[in-house]
Amino acid sequence: MDMTEMTGLLMDGILIMLLGAVLFACIRVNGRLIDMRKGQSELADLMGRLESSTKQAQDAVSHLRKESAEAIDDLGSASRKARALADELTLITEAGDNLANRLEKRLTSKHGGEENVTPIRSGRPDLLKALKEAR
Repeated sequence: MDMTEMTGLLMDGILIMLLGAVLFACIRVNGRLIDMRKGQSELADLMGRLESSTKQAQDAVSHLRKESAEAIDDLGSASRKARALADELTLITEAGDNLANRLEKRLTSKHGGEENVTPIRSGRPDLLKALKEAR
């Protein structure tokens, strides 16, 4: 074997080693590409679930807004009714107080201002004393 054959054989050996290294690198790159495609598929699935969850959350928020608006309306109505009843009760209380004052004046003027008033004809307890205790 002469030198040219030996050089050619050495070059072929180096070329085979380099082709082997390139083949090994291609196999590794292919494996990584397969993993990346698999991850991309999982990411697409995750994005679909996230979109579905976001839609459900938006629907829930919309429903909560509707329910809270109805609750506010109901509370406003109940508040107005309560205010009207409180005003009516205030008027009734004032009317009752005025009536009690008039009764007290009449009873004290008829009996000369005595503290112990004799019972009224119907046999009920002392009205003046009951009015004073009620206050």
